[in-house]
Amino acid sequence: MATEGSPAPAPAEARSKKRHRAGEPYYVARSERVAVRRPYPSHVDVCCQNHTVRYDPEADIYDLRDALKAGYGNERAVNVTANKMGKNFGLKESQFERLKWSDGGNTGFGRVAAKAAVCATILRDSIPHHKRAPPLSVTQAQIWFEDRAGARTQPSILDATVSAHGLANQRS
Repeated sequence: MATEGSPAPAPAEARSKKRHRAGEPYYVARSERVAVRRPYPSHVDVCCQNHTVRYDPEADIYDLRDALKAGYGNERAVNVTANKMGKNFGLKESQFERLKWSDGGNTGFGRVAAKAAVCATILRDSIPHHKRAPPLSVTQAQIWFEDRAGARTQPSILDATVSAHGLANQRS
């Protein structure tokens, strides 16, 4: 008890008015349930330019922003494509899945991941949204995704190149 002339004793630590609920059973059970899946990604190099695309081999889905970055080569082109095509690259809810990769930052709404056929379609549809002619790697990435989906729309560049070189280099 403090006398009239002595100062009041300071509290041991500042007390918060909020109750700490992290240890209560209801909150522990809810923290295990998440709105967005957090798979551990595998990486695949689509265009041989050291821009890997993250994918989930269990669900066979690819990160769409990584696919666009692999095709265009830089993040600015991906942002332009995202702005021009609209929210979620103009895809319907049934065409993509939202997830957060366990190897990256898990802030925000999550990443848009889609099947290989959808990635090929987005790469093809993104070309008119850019002022400059797209690099050849966009078409290469599109063909790679079409091959993975089993829905090739163009003849393979490698087959034509091999046969042309084979014919030109034959010695008789």
